[in-house]
Amino acid sequence: MKIISRINKSKSISNMIWLSSDSIIRLGLGFIISVWLARYLGPDDFGLYNYAYAMIAIYSAIASLGMNGVVVRELVKADTEKNVLLGTSFFLQIIGSLVASVFVISTTMILRPHEWNLVLIVLVMLPSVLIRSSDVVKYFFESVVSAKFTVISQNIAFVISSLLKILMIFNNGSYLMIGFTVTIEALITALLLFYFYKLKHKHFSWKVDFQEAKRLLSLSWPLIISGVALMLYMRIDQVMIGNMIGNAAVGIYSVAVKMVEVWYFIPVAIVSSVFPKIIKIKEVSELQYNERLQLLYDVLVVVSVSLAIFVSLFADYIISFFYDIQYIESSRLIKMYSWVCIFYFLSSASGRWYINEGLQKYALNRNLIGLLIGIFLNYILIPKYGMDGSVYATLIAYFCAGYLFDVFSHKTRLAFYQKTKSLWLPGAILRIKKTISR
Repeated sequence: MKIISRINKSKSISNMIWLSSDSIIRLGLGFIISVWLARYLGPDDFGLYNYAYAMIAIYSAIASLGMNGVVVRELVKADTEKNVLLGTSFFLQIIGSLVASVFVISTTMILRPHEWNLVLIVLVMLPSVLIRSSDVVKYFFESVVSAKFTVISQNIAFVISSLLKILMIFNNGSYLMIGFTVTIEALITALLLFYFYKLKHKHFSWKVDFQEAKRLLSLSWPLIISGVALMLYMRIDQVMIGNMIGNAAVGIYSVAVKMVEVWYFIPVAIVSSVFPKIIKIKEVSELQYNERLQLLYDVLVVVSVSLAIFVSLFADYIISFFYDIQYIESSRLIKMYSWVCIFYFLSSASGRWYINEGLQKYALNRNLIGLLIGIFLNYILIPKYGMDGSVYATLIAYFCAGYLFDVFSHKTRLAFYQKTKSLWLPGAILRIKKTISR
C-alpha cells in the first residue's frame, strides 16, 4: 500500500507510466505489424524499406539540432522567457529539417547510385523529416513532466498508420505506399501535439529571437554532430550490410534489430520522467544528486540485463512462431544483439548527465568514437563473418562508447564509476531494494 500511495503521489512515476503505456501499445501492435510486413514484403523489399528508414533516422538528429535535452533544461531553469525559447527553437528546427532533407537525398544517391527504387521510397518518407520541428512541443510537455499529451498524440498517429499498413497489405500495396505511412504518422502526431498545446495555451505567442538562436546553437552544436554520430552508429550496420551484402540481408538483420530496439522505449521513459527532478535536486545537494544518478544507472542496468536474458532465451521460439522460414537466421543474431541494450540504456542516462553538466563536447566525442569503431569493425568483420560480424562490431562499439569512454577523462570518470557499480548486479539490486523500502 505504501508503494501504491507513493506512485499515486509521484508526478515522475505517473509520467513514466504514461510514456511506458505509449510504447507498450507500440510494442504489441508494432511487433504484429512488423511481422506482417516482413512476411508480406519478403527479405528483399523489407530490407529496402528498412534501409530507407535507416537513412531517414540517421539524419533526424540534424532536424532536431540536438535540442531535446538543452531546451528541456532551459525550460526547467526558466531563465529565458518561455515563448521566446519555444519560438526560437521551432524556427531553428525548421532550418535543421531542411538541411537534413538535403543530406538524406544526397547520401542515398552517393551510396546507392542509380537505384531509383531506393531513391523513391526515401523521397516518400522524407516529409517525416521536415515535420520534426513539431518536436518542440514534446520538449515543452517533457519539461513540465506531462507526457500524456505526447503519448495520446503519438498513439493516435501510430494506430492510424498501422491500420493503413494493414489496409495496404490486404490490397497488395507496394513498399512505396507502405513507406508513405511513415510520413502520415509524423504529420498526424505534429497536428495533435499543436492541438493539445493550443488547448493549454489559448494565446499562441511564440517569438523568434536571433540572439537566443545563437545562444541555443552555441549550447547544442556539439549535440547536433553527436546526434548524427549516434544515429550513424545505431544504423550504420544496416547501411553497410545493404552495401556489402544486399537488401535481403538487411531484411533478415532488421528483424533481429527490431526485436531488441522495441525495448528502447524503457530508458527514454525512465530518463525523461526523472531527469527534470534530478536537475532540481542538484541545486539543493550534490550528494543527493549523485545518489539519484547512481539509482538511475542501477535501475537501467537491472532492467536491461533482464531483457537481454529474456530475449536470448526465447529468440528461437519467437522467430519460428511469428516469421517465415526466410528469417530463421535472425534468431542467432538476436541472441547476440540483445546484449547491446545494456550499453544503450547506460548511454541514455549519461547523455542527459553530460548536458546537465555542460559536457556536450564529451557526448560528441563519445558518439564519434562509437561511430568510428563501428564503421572500422563492420568493414573488417562483415566480409569475414557476414551479418554475425556486424553484430560483433555493434556490440563492441556500444561497449566502448556507452561505458568505457568515460574512464579516459577526469570530468566523466564519475559516470564510469557509477556505471561500473551498477554493472555489479547484486549491488545494484540491493540499492534499489533499499530505496523502495524507505
